[in-house]
Amino acid sequence: MAGGASAVLCLKPDDIFVGLTAEIEQCVERQHVDQFAALTGDVSPIHMDDGAARERGFEGRVVHGMLIGGFISRLFGLRLPGLDCILQSINLRWIEPLYIGDTIRIQATVAQWSSAAEVFVANVEVIRPRTQTIVAKGKVQAGFTRSRT
Repeated sequence: MAGGASAVLCLKPDDIFVGLTAEIEQCVERQHVDQFAALTGDVSPIHMDDGAARERGFEGRVVHGMLIGGFISRLFGLRLPGLDCILQSINLRWIEPLYIGDTIRIQATVAQWSSAAEVFVANVEVIRPRTQTIVAKGKVQAGFTRSRT
């Protein structure tokens, strides 16, 4: 089920299986970082000032790691399983800095599935396609919301 971010899915528990994969791509723009900083109050100089980031050994402003987490949330909320998703946990390890203007591909693959609990664990990788380097990776546990009607 690989594909772009344009399709919104609403998979059901019967659609989930080990090996099911979904992905999205995202170019991280200056406005994303600025808006994230404004919303969270995380205005650390490495995120907000090119010069300060360079003084600390980076190529330029570093994208907030949790902004990447937000893009991961979008993948699950719109693609795997989609509109009925409820995230239960995200365990993410940042491996390389991500910079404004970088494009990332976020790929998730179902590694464990409990049909009885309707919960799955997916391995997630955040890849910079330009260099094929892994920026971050981890695991997400998700389940399904229930209709209240």
